[in-house]
Amino acid sequence: PAPPRPISHEPDYFMRDFALRSFNANGVLEHELQGQELRHYPDTGELEVDRARLRSVHPSGRISTAQADQLSANATQTEYRLAGNVVLVRDGDRITAETLDYDTNRNVATLQGRVQARLAGQR
Repeated sequence: PAPPRPISHEPDYFMRDFALRSFNANGVLEHELQGQELRHYPDTGELEVDRARLRSVHPSGRISTAQADQLSANATQTEYRLAGNVVLVRDGDRITAETLDYDTNRNVATLQGRVQARLAGQR
């Protein structure tokens, strides 16, 4: 038998023109990810998505959407990086930036580049 090949930073699978949806135990949509192309890298477990569009529904019913030219997620999908024409909308709030890094463990978003925000205020 041939020795196992070393794991490289070459995608081991991809999806094109896709939509992934996750639902809670009651069958209610929680998250949706759409994109032009998704690539998985086996050496790091990272995902990359071109022309990404995200939609998240909070248990309270609040909807958040985001879009970017490029989305990257770490292997555990706890850290996300959106780059290129980033737009984040939550109810009446709208934030645009060149890049957005989000750490779900710490609930911290870092925006860089040309950042603009319109906050609708308390609802």
